Amino acid sequence: MPSRFVIASAGAGKTTTLVGDALEAAEANRTVLILTYTRNNQVEVIKKIREVKGHIPDKIRVKGWFSFLLEEIIRPYQRCFFDQRISNVQFDVSDPHKRDRYSIPGRAEIIGGRVNSRHYLVNGKAHTTYISKLAVKICQKRKQGRGRAATYDPIQRLSAIYDLIIIDEVQDLVGWDFSLIELILSSCPVELLCVGDFRQTIYQTSHATKNPRASLQKKQWFLDKNFECIDENHSYRCIQMICNLADLVHANEAYKPTVSRAAPVPDGLDDHVGAFSVREEDFPAYMDRYNPIILRWDVRARPDLCSGHVCQNFGESKGSTYDRVLILPTTSIRQFLLGNFGPIRSSEKALNKLYVAITRARYSVAFLTNDASRLDNLPIWHPAENGDL
Repeated sequence: MPSRFVIASAGAGKTTTLVGDALEAAEANRTVLILTYTRNNQVEVIKKIREVKGHIPDKIRVKGWFSFLLEEIIRPYQRCFFDQRISNVQFDVSDPHKRDRYSIPGRAEIIGGRVNSRHYLVNGKAHTTYISKLAVKICQKRKQGRGRAATYDPIQRLSAIYDLIIIDEVQDLVGWDFSLIELILSSCPVELLCVGDFRQTIYQTSHATKNPRASLQKKQWFLDKNFECIDENHSYRCIQMICNLADLVHANEAYKPTVSRAAPVPDGLDDHVGAFSVREEDFPAYMDRYNPIILRWDVRARPDLCSGHVCQNFGESKGSTYDRVLILPTTSIRQFLLGNFGPIRSSEKALNKLYVAITRARYSVAFLTNDASRLDNLPIWHPAENGDL
């Protein structure tokens, strides 16, 4: 079966899809490995399997990306480079070999013709920035097994254990992660299913500079490797008006329009649906009437307004669903609302966070701004017009 890549719009039910594939494979007596980067998503996958099946089948394993690299590839073969057992990973908040943008001496990959442990490890832990690179190098090195005629390598080991590998949130992978996937593609008969949405790239596994890093580079990578690309351009979460607004964010990137498959708006919530602008003077009335969750860039955004209300940062809201959302816009989001898309599109991170924020809402999304939006179907909300005097 060809390797598949599913591009799933926000609210498309990608977790349901991949869990369905995993359970179907397990029922056919195939062993499945589900990989995902964030711990929250691992919990979500396990929760969904239990909802559907009632338990985790023996044929299904769920692991984090770093745990997979360390346990399935690096540790069994690390002695081809290092004698000391690698105990865990060292989470890097930046490139560990740079200080004030300058390279730290003694961190080169090869010193004196030998692999330098300080390039990959610190205190017996693998740097997350370079752990995928280490996995790739070990796969390329291979290891002589016991017996004169026996040779083993990590990719062969994977194919001996698993029949299907599912990589969720594939948009979070970068650089050397893709080099490892390429090795699996070229050397391993295991079936590969990758699922994700580049419009929701908020976190990344590594700070390394190896490509692909940008979303368009990653999307092209899958096309170049002849994956069967499946576009799940629908949302079971958002009503059509919210889907239309979210599509504007990446309108220059040739994504298919998102089609809403959301259930009808329930009674009691159908009095306020769609997208709106809310002036600051009307903020108290709007909050009193609709009680939306407030989404903000980070904790520094308008503490005077956030106090006493339920708030969440854009990035932290990823994976969540709310009936109503009110967004505190950044400067570039204000420009977006005014029809100037240049500032928001100059930063992929800002662009994706806006998409994530908009698509958290089922029925209504509002922006707190005193400027009249120039986007279609984004009217100013007035308390008097909605029965609040």
